[in-house]
Amino acid sequence: MEPPASDLSPLGDCRRTRSRRLLLVDEHGLRMRLTRDVELEDDGG
Repeated sequence: MEPPASDLSPLGDCRRTRSRRLLLVDEHGLRMRLTRDVELEDDGG
């Protein structure tokens, strides 16, 4: 039994890793934006 071609192909692996990295970056960006909004509110009093 051979694993599916998608598991063997580096392209498929690359795409999976890239999408996961994009998700992490997006999540990080959202968190940073939320933190910045909170800081702005604190500065405004």
